[in-house]
Amino acid sequence: MPWAAQLLSVACVSVAAKMEECQVPALSEFHAVSYDFDSASIRRMELLVLSTLGWRMGAVTPFDFLPCFSSRAHPHGGAGAGGHVALKAIGFIFATAEGSYTSRSNLLSLSLSLSLSLVSDIQ
Repeated sequence: MPWAAQLLSVACVSVAAKMEECQVPALSEFHAVSYDFDSASIRRMELLVLSTLGWRMGAVTPFDFLPCFSSRAHPHGGAGAGGHVALKAIGFIFATAEGSYTSRSNLLSLSLSLSLSLVSDIQ
């Protein structure tokens, strides 16, 4: 495998570890089969991957779905069309954050509940 593909592989594994693990190994601990890449090279490739794919290094939260819900609730826009939906959604998110919806595995459940709640209020 060419060195560039191996560097890309190491960088992707490093990014995945940063998104999933609580304690991330140092970049110097990631090794390729035939090459020994330095931390600076891996970091540059990580940034290239992230910028190419348009990723952000942050957790996805229910707040990330608000623009989608607002546009679905008021597809034609209008003055302050999404404001009511956004305020209601924010209240709903904070109200459920104290419950069992705070784990990553239940993010879809929270999003679905939020959309159903908003749709029923609009109708």
